This record gives sequence, C-alpha cells and structure tokens, in this order.
Amino acid sequence: MLILIFASAIFFALTTIMLTSNLDTEFVIFISKKRTKPLNVIMVLISFLGSTVFVSLSAFLSFFVVKDDLFKYVIPLSTIFTWVINASLKVTISRKRPSYSIISKASGFSFPSGHSMIGSFFFLIIAYYMYAKFGTAFYFIPSGIISLLIAFSRIYLGVHYPSDVLAGLGFGTLCVYLTALLT
Repeated sequence: MLILIFASAIFFALTTIMLTSNLDTEFVIFISKKRTKPLNVIMVLISFLGSTVFVSLSAFLSFFVVKDDLFKYVIPLSTIFTWVINASLKVTISRKRPSYSIISKASGFSFPSGHSMIGSFFFLIIAYYMYAKFGTAFYFIPSGIISLLIAFSRIYLGVHYPSDVLAGLGFGTLCVYLTALLT
C-alpha cells in the first residue's frame, strides 16, 4: 500500500509544479492544437468512464456483484464519500475551467477534476478488492492505465488543466489508501 502513498505524493508534487508555473495553460493550448475528430470521439468515450453516471451505476452494481460482505458495502459507500470530498474541494477552491473546451457538458468548478478523482478512486478500489481477494497486485496495472487515460481525456477535451487532473489522481489515490486502511 506504500505505492498508493508514493503515487499520491508524486501527483501532488506535479500539481504544485503546474500551479506555480505557466505550464498548465501552455499544455492545454498545446493539446488543443493536436485534436482530431476521431480522437475527439475516443476521448469522450474514455472520459465517460470517470463520469458520475458510469461510476455511480458501477458502484451500485458492485453491491450486487461483489460477494465479500465487507467490500459489497465498502465500494459503493467509499465511492460516495470520495464524491462528497471532491464536491467540497471544488466549492472551496472555486477554480474556473479552461476556455478551450470542445464539449459543452462540463459545468461547475475545475479543481480537482471529478472524473479523475472519482474515476481513479473507483478503478483503484476495484483493483484493491481484487488484491485483497486474490493476493495479486496485477489488477492495479489496468486500473492505473484507465485512470491515467481518463485524466488525459479531460485535458484533451479542454475541460481541465493538468493540475486539476493531477490533483484528482492524487486525491483519488489517497482515498483508496484511506479506504484500504479502514478495511
């Protein structure tokens, strides 16, 4: 579980670097110039994996699919808890979104990215459940890749700065670590 703390620390360090430099805006502008129509569609689909609709439905279904008496409650409840933390942080920080969006559905504040935070939390908590059940850390690899893809898709779509998604990844990973401590 030290890897989760290490990953959170890296995400928060990168967030600090991005926030204290002009790299946030420069990176968003750079990515916005590389967009293509086929990639736009792919990024919208990847982004959906971190959406409230997808994660909420998946967390709800996990209650019925997961056979472990503890985890059948932990997964949906800790997902809700992570969402509440994200919403609280967004309101507290109140950072405006970048003005380079190619989708009109993004609303609310930008920091930290909800898709990145809640998506990474959900996929990593599933990996942790698999680790607890089968004793192999393998499941963290695809979960980590999906989390990073969701984060990148939010930058690509122009609805978040890199620091937003890095903070989202950091908080999501930290929430998995805290949940693991409690189980």
